[in-house]
Amino acid sequence: MSAHEWFIINSVYSDVATIFVLDLLLYKGFCYLRIVLLVREFEVDELVSFDDAIRVVEDGFRLLGSGGAVNLPRRRAIVSGAVLHVLQGVVLGDYKVAGLKTYLSTRHGTRFVVVLFSIDSGELLAIIEADRLGQLRTGAASAVATKYMARRDSTVLGIVGAGVQARAQFEALVGC
Repeated sequence: MSAHEWFIINSVYSDVATIFVLDLLLYKGFCYLRIVLLVREFEVDELVSFDDAIRVVEDGFRLLGSGGAVNLPRRRAIVSGAVLHVLQGVVLGDYKVAGLKTYLSTRHGTRFVVVLFSIDSGELLAIIEADRLGQLRTGAASAVATKYMARRDSTVLGIVGAGVQARAQFEALVGC
């Protein structure tokens, strides 16, 4: 590997000129190329269904209960005008990933990002914009809890709260 290591963020909207220049540099022996998957917010809904999220969240809870996963408490760095939140964990089983979810809350809003690494190779696998991903996870967690805790003959659904998270919980529960 040369002294210059380049990361290309591979997305549906990758800049063709940038890729061409980096390919040329790679051909000339000037850089080592590493491709990292970037999943944009609008792509999350296209790639992940509630059925997928429910299955993976249930599997994650199972692994957490058997010692095959670690979920650390949320940490916050609070300064005037902003709060940085960081959640981190490791999941073994078939997944073998470590990662973190981080988001910054300011008066201008909140932006969520998930970063995933391979346990086997240590490589950065993906950077995922994660507002919708968090909604899917929250709804899926409610669906898994309902599966194991609700009476089988229940016919009424009550959701306390409103907004995006409540809608995600409803969407997930309607399908279970």
